[in-house]
Amino acid sequence: MKAETSRRLLSLAAIASVVVLGPLTACAPQSEGAATTASPGAGEGCVPAHAFPTLADGVLTIVAGESPVNFHSETPQGPYTGISYELVSEFAAENCLSLDVTLGTAGGSQLALQEGQADLMVTMAIATPERKQVFNLSDRILFEGMGIVSSDGSYKTVEDLKGRQIGVQTGASWGAQLRELYGGDVIEYSDLASLGADVKAGRLDAAAVSSQAGLTLLHGLEMVLVEDDDDYPGLTATYDFVWPSTKGNDDLTAALNEYIAHVQEGGTLKTILFESGVPDEFIDFYLNGRP
Repeated sequence: MKAETSRRLLSLAAIASVVVLGPLTACAPQSEGAATTASPGAGEGCVPAHAFPTLADGVLTIVAGESPVNFHSETPQGPYTGISYELVSEFAAENCLSLDVTLGTAGGSQLALQEGQADLMVTMAIATPERKQVFNLSDRILFEGMGIVSSDGSYKTVEDLKGRQIGVQTGASWGAQLRELYGGDVIEYSDLASLGADVKAGRLDAAAVSSQAGLTLLHGLEMVLVEDDDDYPGLTATYDFVWPSTKGNDDLTAALNEYIAHVQEGGTLKTILFESGVPDEFIDFYLNGRP
């Protein structure tokens, strides 16, 4: 994937957001479409790197919430790009599998996986005890934390947001925690496009979002990772971004974990982040966590 193309994709804030801290949602998938893509490794004579069961022989059935950072397509049917797509394509190739892709909302993807309609959700999700009850969770792929998006990057702490008009994503627990602190000054948005537009127009002072979701808003705006603060651990902690998969398919989880370790140690993940237009300071955070 070319860096120029990826940077263009990262600026498309009109694309639906990923709600990474919200609880498991019962909403149905929206605007979903499915497409099967051939994996370079699939075909006669291919020897899989791992053995694990899938819903369909020779196919890895995946669901993905639409997001330029994690998984992106101009249409539900593809073609697909993004960090998660680059990774899952290589994983499928190594295991001689084609990909059956369904692209929809983050909440709809979780529901589809929970109902047994997919092997794997490749929209990265924050590892939570609630998700662990209903899914197998991979090892950490990237670190994640709350980003604060504003016109000039001047808001850096939870205290900086006091008395300001703050936009958050609907369903995100960061939003619920901020509302407990600052009440009506915290406004929920169902999509990042409107949230980013209101920050840019000055109708909001800032947006408090997943930092990876915030990367879609950097066209004309700036983002900082919220500063660590023991007084607000839920808002300023560092979290693990993982892939949820079918509960009980431990062989698939083991294969994913081995692959994740390989791309982390071998530098592939860092290269994909760079080529996806992720700023250097966030690449360092995603790979290594806070200093």
